[in-house]
Amino acid sequence: MAGFALLTLAACQAGSSVSRSSELDMNWTRDGLFEVDAELFGEGPLRLIVDTGSERSAIDPQIMRRLDLPVRDGAFHAYGLFSVEMVDGSQGARVRAGDFESSDTLMVMPMHGSGAGLPADGILGMDALFSQRATHRYVVLDFATSKLSAKRDLDARMRRGISNWTDLETPNPDHPGFLIFDVSIGGIDGKAVLDSGLAFSVMNRQFAEALALRGRTSFANLTDVHGEVVAPMAMPSRPMRTLGLNWDRIQLMVYNAEAFGPLGLDNEPAILLGADLIASTVIVVDTRLGKITALPESPDDTAPLYDLNLWSTRLN
Repeated sequence: MAGFALLTLAACQAGSSVSRSSELDMNWTRDGLFEVDAELFGEGPLRLIVDTGSERSAIDPQIMRRLDLPVRDGAFHAYGLFSVEMVDGSQGARVRAGDFESSDTLMVMPMHGSGAGLPADGILGMDALFSQRATHRYVVLDFATSKLSAKRDLDARMRRGISNWTDLETPNPDHPGFLIFDVSIGGIDGKAVLDSGLAFSVMNRQFAEALALRGRTSFANLTDVHGEVVAPMAMPSRPMRTLGLNWDRIQLMVYNAEAFGPLGLDNEPAILLGADLIASTVIVVDTRLGKITALPESPDDTAPLYDLNLWSTRLN
């Protein structure tokens, strides 16, 4: 896994230093991701990346060893951009960020100084983000003002700003916990996976071929966990529409990431929609009806162009 990109799929005590709340401040890291303060058995604050591209939450093994917690109670596949890895699990260990709490088995995977390159102690995955769905119908990821919240109901202002709802889909029923929905790029329809733990968005080759892209322009040398160089293409700018929002121009890496297969998206146009494109939006998920929508930061309903070349020095 490289380039601060990670997408994973997976078959606390009182008196802590992290306050309980259904609304959390997200910190925008220097690597373009979003993190929150969390705790594990009263240990904290820990820094967890808010990752809608991970079914389960995860923690670095250094922290597990410090707390003398077992790390081999389960095993999970972790699908990154360039590789598939087996990671351990710890049953009964739950990380908590405010009122968001992970499920029974916590993934244990290297974070510090690892090939993943994530500047954090762990991941706050979909299990924690949806942990309050029984009492809080909506999950709001406000990347524009860096707020994460679970809400019983939406206020009148937010309701007025929502123009439409989009159905969430499950192409692979074995992995139902992901935010997958329709997207249109350059007039070609496909599927998008919301992956806030991915610093830059990635299009698969099926999408590129449907757009009739020609030529390969390398803009950065990305290395996988084995040190092998991967040089994806930089595609020409195209307009994108999804969740009722319009992007006038976007630039995407084109690569058949390992994650597309398990999600059931390896044979159709698909995109991993990362933090580069959602950083100026407010994402609202209706967990009861399985719907998603977005509100832009700016009133012109247009997200800015993201310059992939800015990442060239960080990815080498």
